[in-house]
Amino acid sequence: MKKNLSAAGVVDKSGLNKRQSSTVAPGLISFVYKIKAEIPERDSKSLSRSILGKQYDLSVVLVGNAVSRKFNSLYRGVDRPTNILSFALSAHEGELLLNLPLARKEAVLAKARLADYLLYLLAHGMLHLKGYAHGTIMEKRELTALKKFVSVDFLDWLMG
Repeated sequence: MKKNLSAAGVVDKSGLNKRQSSTVAPGLISFVYKIKAEIPERDSKSLSRSILGKQYDLSVVLVGNAVSRKFNSLYRGVDRPTNILSFALSAHEGELLLNLPLARKEAVLAKARLADYLLYLLAHGMLHLKGYAHGTIMEKRELTALKKFVSVDFLDWLMG
């Protein structure tokens, strides 16, 4: 199954207006807006396949603090921006809202490479899509999933 997204925009189940002109195949991450940091596409796709499986249709929407705060307040009752929000739309389809400005700030504070930090946030959001809640089990799964994709220094920071 493929979805055609028109350049005029598509409003999806989470109420976001996407502006993209491409075809999205299941099992691929579709970035709605370009990430200005270098995350190798093969890494993000491999990470997605390892956590969500080959047939999962994942959209990643980059947002700023205002949109992040709005959705965090609306869906979680927390009136502040957050770095990532996960929306499971079905058993094989989901959407992540990644707050890029906040992620950049947090990466600097953590003294981490932005690419490593973004992969961590993607893994974190994907695990929420799979039903994991915050805790030791989720943290172990994050470490396992990220080992192939991020620096040893970043893994040490995560475990620290």
